[in-house]
Amino acid sequence: MQAAIASQVLPPLAALRYGRRLPSARRWIFLWAVLLLAYDLTQVALLRRGQHNLWLRYPFGPIEAGVVLVALSLWHGDSVARLALRVAVPVFTLIWILLVAFVERTDTFGLVTGPLQALVLLVASLGTLLFRVRTQEGRLSQEDWFWVCTGLSLWYGTSAALEPLSRLLVAEHPSVVSSAYQVKAVVDILASLIIARGMLCPIPPRPSGGSSSPESSRLRSS
Repeated sequence: MQAAIASQVLPPLAALRYGRRLPSARRWIFLWAVLLLAYDLTQVALLRRGQHNLWLRYPFGPIEAGVVLVALSLWHGDSVARLALRVAVPVFTLIWILLVAFVERTDTFGLVTGPLQALVLLVASLGTLLFRVRTQEGRLSQEDWFWVCTGLSLWYGTSAALEPLSRLLVAEHPSVVSSAYQVKAVVDILASLIIARGMLCPIPPRPSGGSSSPESSRLRSS
């Protein structure tokens, strides 16, 4: 599990290859990885002090989801899909607040907020992946969205049932909960490696300014 936390450094380190030239979507993924690392380190620090740390999940959840949804929206050429992902951010945040206020107990694992976040981000990342694969003509291995969406799908696909099962089993079967989190840690390491691979992908060249045909020249002049 400590290795899983350390592996979250890999995407930001990979992003340093391009520095300020990093595309917007990758910048949001960079932010996501840094926030997750800070979140996990804070949890570890609270745990070592003997303090309750599960409450931290509730204010952090909508921030994490919002960053991922905005990043995915930047990989959509379809304006409708892009808008849908961005509208999902305030909608998700409102639902999250209502669930925390009226359903969840902040002193234990989440019952519905964890699965909700995992399913929303899994659908969003898989949907983005399938949308781009359908319209892609070049090599997938050179596309940042391919690697990042695959990594995010792994990351959140293994999270959907983790918190509610932990809530049900932690009192009587803590060893089962520990084993489940160790398996999740292995998947997270793999996901971090895949996302880091995406951060290293070549940056597509920017358009050179359009065609030199007479029609395009008249349009530019106009």
